[in-house]
Amino acid sequence: MWSQIQRKLYEIIDPKINLQVHCAVYPGGGKTCANGIPRFWVTLDGEVIFDCMHDFMFMWHDKDFDIGNLPFEDDISWCCGIVIRHFQAPVDRLMTLHDRFGLTDILLAADRRIGKRRWPEIYKNRSEAARKVLIARGYVPPNEDETKLEAEIQDVLNTLAASNAALKSL
Repeated sequence: MWSQIQRKLYEIIDPKINLQVHCAVYPGGGKTCANGIPRFWVTLDGEVIFDCMHDFMFMWHDKDFDIGNLPFEDDISWCCGIVIRHFQAPVDRLMTLHDRFGLTDILLAADRRIGKRRWPEIYKNRSEAARKVLIARGYVPPNEDETKLEAEIQDVLNTLAASNAALKSL
């Protein structure tokens, strides 16, 4: 089943980047995961940028920890569900998708159906892993100084427009 999902996912991922999405089930787990311990991870150019088991172990130490809060279930349905939801969503709704672990952010950044004009929004509002994917796709993030300067210029233009409108009303 995972290989079919993975194949469909790779159809929408930008082929110019070296992004790999992996899913495996390791034996063991006892009562918590009777079918084994699933692991879901994403690599970009060989670097692990998302690892469900590793990245979310902090939840095990939470005093309000509940087994239902684990980022995996008895099988690999959680990770598969996020991926399936992504490639089944209409393109015009992709930017509205979210999940509590940030996997959707990575999928959005890698999705070749997302045009370059959306990249700044993804870069600004999504995870660090998504930013790495966008940079691998060729996005050049704005320099903070340039962004501040653009905002200041826009403020001046708005002030001039308001002044011009006030003068015309006299």
